[in-house]
Amino acid sequence: MPRPYSYAALSDITGYIAGATFGASTRPTASQVVNSIELSADELDSLLSRLDYAVPIPTGATQSMDMARGWVTVGGAYRAAMAMPQGKESKHADAYGREWKALLESLEGGKRSLPDAPKIKRARSPAVAPGSEESTFTRANAQTLR
Repeated sequence: MPRPYSYAALSDITGYIAGATFGASTRPTASQVVNSIELSADELDSLLSRLDYAVPIPTGATQSMDMARGWVTVGGAYRAAMAMPQGKESKHADAYGREWKALLESLEGGKRSLPDAPKIKRARSPAVAPGSEESTFTRANAQTLR
């Protein structure tokens, strides 16, 4: 299901990449940059979902929405810079790529969190109880491929 609202906008990317303008005949086009924003938001939502956050972030979670806007702007700017004529040689692409990766890793590693975004409890049960004989691979409990 598509997100009912966007975390960031084209104007956020334009403001982030100094001197960049995007239109119907630029490379990338404005619609491609908007798509970059949505791809970054999807990647962020995917990670947040794995961390048990309710996604998309509710608009009432204003602090978290502000944070998501900044984060998705970095991801969108990275993707937009990669699509520019300089591509991966762009100083913007390199810097924004490192920043985007660091943001995602710090979220996944628990160094960042969303202060007012709701979490959802999910029932998680291991397929095999930790420490049981079945949780250790041996030839005796292996299945052969046929």
